[in-house]
Amino acid sequence: MAAIQQWLTIGMSGFDTPGFHDTSRLMTAHAPGSRAYVEPPPPFGAWRSGSAPLFRWRSRRTHDTWILTPPLPVPSRLDVGRIALRTQARALDRVLREAWGNDWRTSTVLYITNWSYAQEPLVRLLRPVHLVFDLVDDVLAFPYSFDRERVLARWRRLAGQAGAVIAVSDALRAWSAAHLGHPVHVLPNGVDAAHFQQAAPAPGLPPVPPGHVRVGFAGTMNHWIDFRALAKVMDADPACHLFLMGRRGHIDDPDQRSALDALLSHPRVHALGPVPYAALPAHLHAMDVLVLPRIPSPASTASSPLKLYEYLAVGRPVVTSGIPVPADVARLVYSASPGDLTGALRQAIAEAQGDLPSLRAERRAYAQAHTWQDRVARVLELVNHGPDRHAARAPSAPSI
Repeated sequence: MAAIQQWLTIGMSGFDTPGFHDTSRLMTAHAPGSRAYVEPPPPFGAWRSGSAPLFRWRSRRTHDTWILTPPLPVPSRLDVGRIALRTQARALDRVLREAWGNDWRTSTVLYITNWSYAQEPLVRLLRPVHLVFDLVDDVLAFPYSFDRERVLARWRRLAGQAGAVIAVSDALRAWSAAHLGHPVHVLPNGVDAAHFQQAAPAPGLPPVPPGHVRVGFAGTMNHWIDFRALAKVMDADPACHLFLMGRRGHIDDPDQRSALDALLSHPRVHALGPVPYAALPAHLHAMDVLVLPRIPSPASTASSPLKLYEYLAVGRPVVTSGIPVPADVARLVYSASPGDLTGALRQAIAEAQGDLPSLRAERRAYAQAHTWQDRVARVLELVNHGPDRHAARAPSAPSI
């Protein structure tokens, strides 16, 4: 089998999307060798604006990554015989052959998560030799509109074509066994430990009175965040100041929207808006305690939150609720009961103020042992040592 020299990601979001990061971009950023990232197709509204070509793939380079932007999407109901899709797939194959050679398939990992199910027809036409399918969320548990059976059918085709199917949690491994009928390797998410442990000047945050505590939350303020539990903390402890670092996300539930609005109106809550990834470590280090409060749900149970590992890398006391905490992390965080962070937060503050032993070194050591580089290396081990089911029939060019 040819050595892996390239990494091609079918991405979950635009590569430069501000305000949050996701597994597909972070895995790409830490892959060795040449790496390329295929962005999601432009919205159908791009037809009206004429802001994208019909068949030509646009490309640019940023952060040592080759970014490929698809042509205009053609609705499947209008694409008779999939002529447009096949033409676009041929165009992408030509781009990849020009950059990586005619046999690019044999030396390239094609990586896709279950959020990118819409790109399954493109992947099928490309016929990669080394396909890795990553289950990063219980996607169908999110309150979005899905054609469930169509999505499941696409996932099953991806799993059947993949040389390795991985998942970020035991819950997703069980889900895969029940719905995809495919064995899964569990690989929790990772962290750029060096990035989050770096010393940086403290940002210009709103001041707090002496003896008061900065409690920080970083991430999108989405439907799964327990805003009521955060408000309860603010009401219970007048010395707490909550700093929210992230954008307002998708919230359909009117009760949840009201809970977030009430939290944002509190005089000791500071909404900082999205913090750039480069500046996030300095903001987190400026906090006394970091919180990750989620509402219990199937989506939360299946998750491997990126922020948990980023918080551990910083080393500050961490309070969690509503998420599965790995057994080897349990002693490093203060786990709260759903809906009530007060007791766990009190313990975390005691550590921050020196009244309990500091676990900073242990948290940082854990993060250093669970990096994105480690996760990518494990994926490459699965690719290199797993059954090479497609090698015998892999063509030098796709049948498209």
